[in-house]
Amino acid sequence: MSTEDYIEKLLVTFSLRKPVIREIIEALNFPSKGHGLDVGCGIGQPAMLLAEHLGPDAMITGVDISEDILARAKDLAAGCDMMGRVKFQRGSMDGLPFEDNVFSWAWSVDCAGYSRSSRGDAIREMARVVKPGGRIAIIAWSSQQFLAGHPRLEARLNATSAGLAPFQHGEDPNGHFLETAGRMRDSGIDDVTVRTFPGHVTGPVTGDLRKALSAFFNMRWGTARSEMNVSDWRLYCRLSDPNSEEFLPDRRDYYGFFTYTVFTGIVDDYNNHNHS
Repeated sequence: MSTEDYIEKLLVTFSLRKPVIREIIEALNFPSKGHGLDVGCGIGQPAMLLAEHLGPDAMITGVDISEDILARAKDLAAGCDMMGRVKFQRGSMDGLPFEDNVFSWAWSVDCAGYSRSSRGDAIREMARVVKPGGRIAIIAWSSQQFLAGHPRLEARLNATSAGLAPFQHGEDPNGHFLETAGRMRDSGIDDVTVRTFPGHVTGPVTGDLRKALSAFFNMRWGTARSEMNVSDWRLYCRLSDPNSEEFLPDRRDYYGFFTYTVFTGIVDDYNNHNHS
């Protein structure tokens, strides 16, 4: 998938994710003053949603590795009149370009918990740059049930490389996203808690949400064809194609749900002194 295609899918699918991310923001209760960090900020949608919630006394810095993605984030922030409250800069999450103890809090949405090569390093880096007593949150999509009435098909899709991604066959179980609590504790983060937030979709789905579901189907399982038998793949295509008469979200009795899981904790004073 090209960067432009990826950006477009992020834009289209945000209407699906937005209500749950908003609920998570309210539950996190970050301070309304101070300077926060968004690690792996992408095109900045969650950061801007958070800035809107916190108000004008909070500043958020978003970091991402891709210049093209950051350029789109800056455009979106300018269009939402957020340039004075959200800023973006290039940087790697496993080597954040900041001094120790400079941020009031940090979060990562659909990034730090997923990156296979940086899962531990990213969390340690977040703990390093957040002031002692500051909160860290690792947030990511953790499950879905979207193919109503077809549990066998959905189970087979979820068992493919695409369905398991970014986790991979044969990978160390300790590297799975749902093992994040252990990596946080190993990084000097205390009072680690875990909570899962559900999102719901009921049919018939229309407008932006219909487009979001179609884009999600393509993002999640669109590359699974080589690992599926022909009849199952054809069925999936009929159920997930918005131009098909069998497109599931068009059904009046359609129901689907997904979950975001949130790991939070507090940066330990001793941990940060060891980094200083």
